[in-house]
Amino acid sequence: MILWRWAPLIGLLVWGAWKLVGWGAVPWETSAQVGALLNLFILVVLAFGGAWVKLRSGEEFPDFLTAFREVSKAPLRFAALAAAGLFVWYGTVAADGLDARRERMKSEARALVEDDAQWAAFVEAQGGGEWDREVALEQQLATIDTIFDERLFLGLSLLGLVIAAVMASAVATVLWRTVWSK
Repeated sequence: MILWRWAPLIGLLVWGAWKLVGWGAVPWETSAQVGALLNLFILVVLAFGGAWVKLRSGEEFPDFLTAFREVSKAPLRFAALAAAGLFVWYGTVAADGLDARRERMKSEARALVEDDAQWAAFVEAQGGGEWDREVALEQQLATIDTIFDERLFLGLSLLGLVIAAVMASAVATVLWRTVWSK
C-alpha cells in the first residue's frame, strides 16, 4: 500500500500536533507523559499495521527475521523521525522548556535544604544520620543538571523509542506468523 509508506510521517505529524496543542495549555510533565504515551501508541499501531499490510499482501516470508525486518521498517522510521522531532522541539520551539523545568527543580532543592522542617523530614525519610546540607544540595543540583541535560534527554528518548519499536515489531511479527496467518 502506497499510503502505508507515509504512516511514520503521519504519526510524527500527530505527535507534533499534540505538542503544539499542549504547549502552554498543560503542565510540562503532563505534556511529556502524554507525548511519550502517544509515541508508544503510534509505534504499536505502526508495528501491527505493518504486519497487517504484509499479511494482506500475500507475500511469503521464509523465516521470522525476514518477516520481522519487514514489519519493523515503519516503527523504526517513526522512531528516527520522532527523535528528530524531539531534537527540533526541545532545541528550537520549546528550548526554554527543559531549562525552565531544570531551574524549577533546582529552586525546589534549594528550598528543601533551606527550610528546617523540610530538611528534618528529608533526613528522617532517608533513615536519619548526619547529613551535610551543602553537600546534599551540591549532589542534588548535579543530579538535576545530569537528568535535564538536552543530549542525555534526547539520547535516552531515541533509545527508548528504538527499544519500543523493536519490541512492538517482534510481538506483531509473532502474532502475524503464528496466529493471524493460520
